[in-house]
Amino acid sequence: DNPDYKGEWKAPMIDNPDYKGPWEHPLIPNKDYAPETYAKYKDLTTVGFELWTVNGGSIFDNILVTDDKKYADKMAEKTWKKIKGEEGSGEKEAKEAWKKENEPEEEEPEEDEDDDDEDDDDENSHAEDNEALRLACASGNKVFVFDPVVGGDALFVLDISSALFVGGRVSALVIFKEPATGAPRLACGSTDGKIRVFDAISGGDVLLVLDAGEVVRALVAFDDLATGELRLASGSEDGKVRVFDLVAGGEALVVLVGHTDQVYALTAFEDPATGEPRLVSGSEDNTARVWNPAANGAAIEAEPE
Repeated sequence: DNPDYKGEWKAPMIDNPDYKGPWEHPLIPNKDYAPETYAKYKDLTTVGFELWTVNGGSIFDNILVTDDKKYADKMAEKTWKKIKGEEGSGEKEAKEAWKKENEPEEEEPEEDEDDDDEDDDDENSHAEDNEALRLACASGNKVFVFDPVVGGDALFVLDISSALFVGGRVSALVIFKEPATGAPRLACGSTDGKIRVFDAISGGDVLLVLDAGEVVRALVAFDDLATGELRLASGSEDGKVRVFDLVAGGEALVVLVGHTDQVYALTAFEDPATGEPRLVSGSEDNTARVWNPAANGAAIEAEPE
């Protein structure tokens, strides 16, 4: 409790000696104004409407222009209220009649029991796939995980600020499937040189921590066909590409050296000729290099023209 609390603050009011009351616009006499002729017409032959509507089939009829309210009410009883009906039932019937007369009937597709069964199977398989589909994005030291099919708010938020140094942030992300269970996992590279792996479905505590040693700028997961094991490659600010075992953890299995500046992009593919995995790294040094992550040798360097 605050003994000095005096209630909600309000701005002080200061008297204005020049205040003359609410402003009113000045009136200027119109020498041509003739009230006896205003809106006086012998007959009306045309009525125009300017409409904004999203529903087709609107019909306007029984248009009455009068200055006699009693007469207008009487005519409304005879015409408009009969069309309108109780709680709009007459209007609904009129719209349905117009639609039936003016719009072609839609042919209903023939139902096939076998097709229905296949559709059910497809829906179930998609549902199972969708349960494991996730989209992650990072902002500062937080990672937001979404369902890209359903959309909406984040399913959960990973806050790794407690593990980072002051001012640290998440700088790279990749989602992959855990080999033994097929469960999706989320790897977060950060400016403290660490790569943290989380459950991409439920979040929770970190499952694995890998040490890249330098600020992590890029991540990619791939399969090592020689061993059948899952690998994670990281590109760092020191220009090196490191390859880790995503299951066993530990130190980098391979360190690929060649770039002279930080690595900002990584991707993996299979060599069409041999079927072996390849890594492609893009760097601030304006080169892209293709690596054999198993050979730990020199890369094929591609420089821009």
